[in-house]
Amino acid sequence: MKTHITSICLFLILSLNLPFAYGDEAKAEVVPKKIKLGLYVTQIFNLNSNVDTFQADLWLWINYEGEVAEYFELLEFFNSTESKQLIRDTEKVKNGVWDSAKYSNKISTTWDVTNFPFDKQKISIIVEIGKSTSEIILEPDLKDSGINPAINLDEWKITRSQVKVESVIYPSMFGSPKRTEPEEYSRFILEIDICRNALSLFFKLHAGVYVAFAITMLSYFMNPGSDDIFSSRISLIVGMLFACLVNMQIVDNTIGKTNSLSLSDKIHIFTMINLFVSICMTIISRKYSSFKNGQWSWKFDRICLSTQICIYILANSTVIVLAST
Repeated sequence: MKTHITSICLFLILSLNLPFAYGDEAKAEVVPKKIKLGLYVTQIFNLNSNVDTFQADLWLWINYEGEVAEYFELLEFFNSTESKQLIRDTEKVKNGVWDSAKYSNKISTTWDVTNFPFDKQKISIIVEIGKSTSEIILEPDLKDSGINPAINLDEWKITRSQVKVESVIYPSMFGSPKRTEPEEYSRFILEIDICRNALSLFFKLHAGVYVAFAITMLSYFMNPGSDDIFSSRISLIVGMLFACLVNMQIVDNTIGKTNSLSLSDKIHIFTMINLFVSICMTIISRKYSSFKNGQWSWKFDRICLSTQICIYILANSTVIVLAST
């Protein structure tokens, strides 16, 4: 009899504790909410490599199941310095909610103008959600996301666009006492590859440096035998040297500066080296002007003229071809 009573008591205890055990297990298993996010760029403005931003008008939307929630308020334009919402629309649709808005954003980017005017750039629009992947997971709307094919960019050509979702981990728990380790966050990325189409701009910006070199070469036809002509010849080359420096600053302000030597930098530096060589050759030619009635000076100037022109053309052609490949 005692055995039966003991068995019944154990059965009742286990029956009472079983729901709580399952409740704790269910509570521990949190299923993250899946949200489909899409982005479509309608227009791009102010795409200039001399600034660190560009502007874009775009539509952003999310689709999710269930009732209307404030998931849209958790979205952040990660690399935008300014964001202005123009339109907002939320609708209950079959099996869930469609929430959309139109924005006009100023977006930060980094330019590499080393190979101007043959440079290729990658600009991105990044949207991140303010909840970890344990709570919300973003899924890309590959069907409707992209860019408007009618976009016409001055001096640029769009070559490719790609949509993807990545997970990012910040090495911080942001002071939360509930976290024991850093968490992952979903990030939606629209990448746009563009290439520059600005050969005319290249020749406009570099016409000054090429003219400076040409005028310097013409100075070899000035006989340095007399003091006045020698002084004028030196002054002319020095003036072209300063003109080259000014032109270099204009190019940097137009296309943007870079920490590495760009194609434009190489052209300007090589031109300035040639101008300095011309000053040195003028001084040597001045010494030769006293021999054989200036015949040595005349021959020396012609040799310097043809040699410098050939080397300059060859060097320019080489750096331009290397930059274009």
